[in-house]
Amino acid sequence: MIGRILLTNDAIVKVLLNISKALQPLTADEVALLQDLMQLLSPFDNATMQSSSSSTVTISLVIPLVCGLLHTLENLKTNLRTAEGLDACIFMIERVKKRLLMYEERTATRLGTLMDPRFKKQGFFSPFNANEPGKILENELAAVSKVQRTQLSPGIGAPEPPTLIEKPGPSQQTLFGFLERNIARISRTNRVDAIVTLRQYLENPHSPQGSDPLEYWKCLPNDSFTKACAARFLCVPATSTESERMFSRAGIIANHSFFKGKECGHACIS
Repeated sequence: MIGRILLTNDAIVKVLLNISKALQPLTADEVALLQDLMQLLSPFDNATMQSSSSSTVTISLVIPLVCGLLHTLENLKTNLRTAEGLDACIFMIERVKKRLLMYEERTATRLGTLMDPRFKKQGFFSPFNANEPGKILENELAAVSKVQRTQLSPGIGAPEPPTLIEKPGPSQQTLFGFLERNIARISRTNRVDAIVTLRQYLENPHSPQGSDPLEYWKCLPNDSFTKACAARFLCVPATSTESERMFSRAGIIANHSFFKGKECGHACIS
């Protein structure tokens, strides 16, 4: 709305000046204030559009979008032209930190961000909050590893990988007996599998921005621990955005039809 006012301000001024007893046109200070407000509200509109999709994963966008809002508002401080605009910017930063930054401590949102290959730990505002979901995900991976290994071989566990087989020499003596004994001492646990799997995932290159995180996980084997966790946490949370948009769109259509019918009625009467 503010953008439309600024875009048509020249035409509004011409109309007001040609009408007696009309309201005074916007002053230069008022126009500058509206321009500041449009800069401040534009990032929120962008964040709302990105987080309100009903057909793509959005749970992982919540925390990065909040971080993006904070960084954008901080950078806008030097571009604002009015004192009122600066006060509004400071107020918005405080409210975003108080009302939205708490999502870094919510299990669903922070695990969703960590499981999104575009963000991982780099999508968080606080380094401490970036490390916490790794501990939770490690426990989840250990539980998935336990279930998959039990299903693979109940009561025994997953088979060990094949080792080097030495061809016996003329004396039929093997020199790798120590290797078999050392391998037998290795204790393969669900926790070790979870730690190794999580480290490999976090050290892999990030996916490009704008890509679909689900496409990344489709390429992994179905028995991957991280893929099973991604299927649980990457989701589309329920919001009222779509219903509100439908309600607003229906109101616009109804009003348009009503006024169009009025015009047609007046035309028929005349």
